[in-house]
Amino acid sequence: MTGATLVQRSLRFYWRTHLGVALGAAVSVAVLVGALAVGDSVPYTLKRLALERLGETDLALAAPGRDFRAALADDLAGRLGARVAPVLALRGSASRGQGEARVDLNQVRVLGVEGAFWSLAGPDAAPPCAEGQVVLNERAARGLGVGVGDEIRLRVEKPSALARDAPLSTDADASETVWLKVASVAPDGQLGRFSLETNPVPPSNAFLPLGALQEKAGRPGRANMLLVAGREGTNVTPEAANAALREVWQPVAAGRHGDSPVESDSTWRADADLALDRPVKGVLELRSGRVFLEPPVVEAARGPEAMGVLTYLVNEIRLGDRATPYSFVAAMGPLDPGGAGRHRRLDGASGPPSPVPPDMKDDEILVNAWLAEDLGAKPGDSLEMTYYVVGPGRTVRTAGPDRFRVRAVFPTEPPEADRTLMPRFPGLADKKNCRDWEQQDLIDTRKIRPKDETYWDDHRGTPKAIVTLAAGQQMWANRFGDLTAIRWAASPRGEKAIADRIRERLEPSAAGLFFRPVRAEALAASDQALDFGQLFLGLSMFLLVAALILMGLLFSLGVEQRSEEVGTLLALGFPPRRVRRLLLAEGAVLAAVGALVGLGLGVWYTRAVLVALSTVWSGAVGGTPSLTYHAEPLTLAMGVAAGMLVALGSIWLGVRRQARRPARALLAGDVEDAHEVSAPRGRGRRVGLWVSLAAAAGALVMVG
Repeated sequence: MTGATLVQRSLRFYWRTHLGVALGAAVSVAVLVGALAVGDSVPYTLKRLALERLGETDLALAAPGRDFRAALADDLAGRLGARVAPVLALRGSASRGQGEARVDLNQVRVLGVEGAFWSLAGPDAAPPCAEGQVVLNERAARGLGVGVGDEIRLRVEKPSALARDAPLSTDADASETVWLKVASVAPDGQLGRFSLETNPVPPSNAFLPLGALQEKAGRPGRANMLLVAGREGTNVTPEAANAALREVWQPVAAGRHGDSPVESDSTWRADADLALDRPVKGVLELRSGRVFLEPPVVEAARGPEAMGVLTYLVNEIRLGDRATPYSFVAAMGPLDPGGAGRHRRLDGASGPPSPVPPDMKDDEILVNAWLAEDLGAKPGDSLEMTYYVVGPGRTVRTAGPDRFRVRAVFPTEPPEADRTLMPRFPGLADKKNCRDWEQQDLIDTRKIRPKDETYWDDHRGTPKAIVTLAAGQQMWANRFGDLTAIRWAASPRGEKAIADRIRERLEPSAAGLFFRPVRAEALAASDQALDFGQLFLGLSMFLLVAALILMGLLFSLGVEQRSEEVGTLLALGFPPRRVRRLLLAEGAVLAAVGALVGLGLGVWYTRAVLVALSTVWSGAVGGTPSLTYHAEPLTLAMGVAAGMLVALGSIWLGVRRQARRPARALLAGDVEDAHEVSAPRGRGRRVGLWVSLAAAAGALVMVG
């Protein structure tokens, strides 16, 4: 073999060895940079999505299942000096087309908004739509396959005054359907994906004018959400917003007089869903639009002059073999144990007596003349009463029979009989015929007799019997409350005194009204998301270790082939430490070249991973759409530096043993002893080389 051939083979081997070292460094840097850049990109995307869905909103008050005056937004804006937008958020569905071409979108958030809402999106916000129009977000428009000018059918669920799992609630689907023309499609960056929930998957939003949605939902002048934008240069704190709310809110609406304790519209209620009424002459009454008075409200209204009322629909009242189905029974008595059982004026004057005698026992009952005739009951008889009680969730069970002794019979006509004691149970109190009651899963209308229909026509829900308040609460108290009304004797200044007392004692938070720092919560949630940098670094560790082992073996093999060069340096007096430094410097140059290449590969690797996470791997990040590439300069520098350090460490391990060999053996090319000693190691390195190559190939397949 000629000298030229030896030189050519040496150069070719030298080139391949150094190319492998540079590629190994490139792979290690690419893996590190890619993993760290993914770790930057995912939280950056979550933060961007959080800010997109909130716009300039800092604080939010959301009261699901409740509503309050929309004018409360103006009162708060004046107090805080900040923009406050009222919103009415309801559930609904949308559809397009007919027959086989029909497209349904079953879960739509219908939002009634004003210009103040769109101002939270910034100066380029979409304009509000007009009456008969709707603004869809991108997801809703894409789901329905519609664009500007197309017509859709929107069905809006009307909120119920009574919780769906409350006693005597209705399952009836109260909704309003309207045809609307798509005015525009709100981009995600302009509050199109508005939501207070920390969810990377955008909702399907439909935006209507606030007044139009209030009318369709039967909630004129009402809202169930307030959004507060920070003042310029400062942010409104939740404490300041809640303090301002405490000053301007109006928990009780007063001044409604008439026969009906609860009107069909919602204008009678104030911010806590409460109203003071004068249902009958000489009586002042506190009721809730939620039917049951919640415990904080009862505590705020409590006093020695207050009388509690709990009216309930019982399944059956029986005396022997005679039974009366589905009757309202009222429980009445003083709230304060020291009360005298009479209505008393706030100024101390006597008021109308309570129908419950002060000495009435909890196992006694008063029945009206109609019920006494129907059952053939008289004072001293023992009646049995069965009724439903609320269980977990929406379950109910039949309770009783409870036994009561008839104490007295009272007239069926006023003033002794009072039809206003019946609460306005949805789907029941507003029906003209008791056979039309909507609680079909609880009420067997086959048991209703013609005489029961006649009683309903003549007396509506006038209670047919009265028990003590303690007895009624023992039977019918539930998680929603244990009173349906509180009554006082009416007096010239009593109405204002009671309203002031409730306002002073009742906190807005007790009625479910309080502000949350939704922007801070959204940013904190994005910061606390899974660290995808560490995740991908862990998943890529196999590839990283394989690349480093391969790089160390290649460089070590290249140094062994240059044994005469190393021996000459040692023979000339170079200490082994300096020889190692020279070899490491050479490796550092190769690692630097590989690191620059790896930096570009890492950026490409990151973008490819983000595309996969937005498409085929979207389930790994909860369906987060449109992941955005973002890498901090410090992150890239750390990835390059870390890649070079681990590469140099791998190279150092490869050259450390070679520089320790004797110079005489290296110059003479006599490596027999070394070969004999290190043959097993040499074979091990060759095996390790092939294993590393296979591992690197397998890891690349797995990552790809």
